[in-house]
Amino acid sequence: MRNLIDILDIVLTESAGGMSKRWLESQKSPVYFLDDQGNRYTISNLLLFPETETKADMQQVGAELELAIDNLGLTKQDIQFVNSMPSRAGAGMLIIMKNQNSLLFPYFKFFNQRSMDSLGMHWPPADFERETGLSWEQTRMSGSGKNRKEEVISRVDLKPSASVPTNRNISIASVPVESGTMLAANDRVGPDLAKKLQQLLANTLAGSTTPVADLEPYERDIRVDYGEVAAPLGLVAGKLVGGNYAKVQTDLLAPLGVSWSSAAQVFYPTALNEPLYDSQIMWTNGERLRISNKAEGKGGAASTTSVLEIIDRYPERFSQKDQDMLTPGGKYGKFITALRTIVAVKSFEGPVRLAQEFGFITDQDAANALENLANKSNDIKLLTPTLRKIVQDTGIFNAKTELPDYKVSYHVIASLARMAVKYLNSDIALTTDFFKFMLSRANLVQVNQFTTRSEAGVAFSRFDVIWPPVFTGKIKFSASDFQSNKKPTSRLAFSVGNEKSTAKDLDQTQEPAQGVPAKTSVSDLDAVTNTASGVKASGQPDVTTSVATPAGDAKSLGRARRR
Repeated sequence: MRNLIDILDIVLTESAGGMSKRWLESQKSPVYFLDDQGNRYTISNLLLFPETETKADMQQVGAELELAIDNLGLTKQDIQFVNSMPSRAGAGMLIIMKNQNSLLFPYFKFFNQRSMDSLGMHWPPADFERETGLSWEQTRMSGSGKNRKEEVISRVDLKPSASVPTNRNISIASVPVESGTMLAANDRVGPDLAKKLQQLLANTLAGSTTPVADLEPYERDIRVDYGEVAAPLGLVAGKLVGGNYAKVQTDLLAPLGVSWSSAAQVFYPTALNEPLYDSQIMWTNGERLRISNKAEGKGGAASTTSVLEIIDRYPERFSQKDQDMLTPGGKYGKFITALRTIVAVKSFEGPVRLAQEFGFITDQDAANALENLANKSNDIKLLTPTLRKIVQDTGIFNAKTELPDYKVSYHVIASLARMAVKYLNSDIALTTDFFKFMLSRANLVQVNQFTTRSEAGVAFSRFDVIWPPVFTGKIKFSASDFQSNKKPTSRLAFSVGNEKSTAKDLDQTQEPAQGVPAKTSVSDLDAVTNTASGVKASGQPDVTTSVATPAGDAKSLGRARRR
């Protein structure tokens, strides 16, 4: 055991964190995780696969995993796999948790690869909580002198989806009450804490920095997550603001005939539907302003209609030179043409029409693809020769054809979507420039929110506005919703920043095999740790695979799942 700790101490000293870091820390002092009932768990072991390579084929990873767990008296059926196995090569991390009754709960997560440097294979505790239901009980030192003490940082889900009604218009004045009512009905929050959080929003709307008592343990979630709820209120109040707030008023809002203070309603989208923004404030004349809280960055795929809306609704924001770049033959012409094709038809038809425009398929192929989709056919012989060749090319899309919900008709659309996206992203710098060019002219601001914490409690202290918005990383077209096991529900989209699930653009993601908790002794853990494969270093995955929700109830998992 000591040898492994020394090894990880070397490679994780400068690591940004993650479960590997938590395991290393647990060798020096207890690191606790909690389930919904408040039961404590510790990390009994952490194993990494493969041992000597950054990645290996899944057969090798499976063989190494079986060898390691066999010495513990475990089988793969005892392990809860939290995401889908890569269809090609990859890596993985096995974490074995132990509860207060010394029962073991093994969890395994696949990664696209591991690195052998100091970055490690990064499984963030926040992701671990979402995937297993076990939350990290963080602590910090507070006070000074004789009053200095360690306190637990309490965690509670305060993202808009859990703390305010989403996907409907709410009057700005009623947001505190709406949020308080919703939180009070949440058993993990309860009426007392909900009342305090409601008061926090009411203070923000009033432009007050009066702290609300007893919220100190929740400050992190208040600042980062509840800040997405509070930001529109703080901006409308206009007292705790900074950055480009005044510039937005004079240069963006005034020409629209509105002001910050005259906003009437706010809309909080479901995060998975519109990752480009976190809230939207609206005025009675129909104008609206989208707000993106950028404290921790965004990813995911955003709607293409929001891009076209900019030029269609606000043409005055584009000079003649700008408009020339957007016309067919112009610098960005092909992107505008593609976007108009995408939004003119149903989601599943977009890739087909684009493939026609780009010359990948003929009109006959297009008709055949849509006919097979309408019939939900699963017979490759019904496809035209061109479509058959496309489906059989795993370099376009490596679908999991052996799975029961696979359909060749879905596979065709998914493959055409990837061909279209590859063409549009062929010059990724140009694609990124195009989206930045368009979004800089959008009714979109970015906001960083801040809190103050004292013995008296917590308050929101400032909301800094960034405008025009600043985007880091690549912005590109995305086909992540197009898979071979379902009919797409969204149009081809675009991904902003560091989109986490880029693996979905290549390989289908579906439910993995499910495991159950092991109920075995921990007496041989030290011996196994020193001999098991894949334990030399942690690895940062180049791409994080998409997460499938594990099945299980309180009985099979040993606790209620955290949602």
